Amino acid sequence: MLANLNPNKATGNDNIPAKILKISSNCISQSLSCIVNSSLETGVFPNRWKIAKISSIFKGNIATNRDNYRPISILPCLSKICESCVNNQMNEHDQEFQTFFEPSQYAYKKHSSTVTALIQVIDSLKLAVDQKQYSVATFIDLRKAFDIIDHRVLLDRLRK
Repeated sequence: MLANLNPNKATGNDNIPAKILKISSNCISQSLSCIVNSSLETGVFPNRWKIAKISSIFKGNIATNRDNYRPISILPCLSKICESCVNNQMNEHDQEFQTFFEPSQYAYKKHSSTVTALIQVIDSLKLAVDQKQYSVATFIDLRKAFDIIDHRVLLDRLRK
């Protein structure tokens, strides 16, 4: 896992650069493995690993318009490492875990992405056209879904 870290990625709220973890991998890999395994065995994910640093990415157009920015959350490297371990374990037992996933779910599945979902939609539409059937597709843009919400109320409810 440490070898796969991108040393150029931004640091999370722990301020531990991936580069440091990568350089010191020989010294810390065994201890880190014990921590991650303990987390998986006990089902306890450290609270500090859940706290993300929020940053915004400029999407283009007018820089002074806040709608032209996309928020991203940057998790601590240790959180990403633990999540990668869980993802790898799930992929190792892919056939067993397929029963837990809906066929229409594309996230967290090996060889699956939004592109895979789009390809399936296009294939379904083409098949319907070939069979002279009607088809309906609904696309929802949730980009501004939370613009009218009082964020203080939302945060208060999330805390509860």
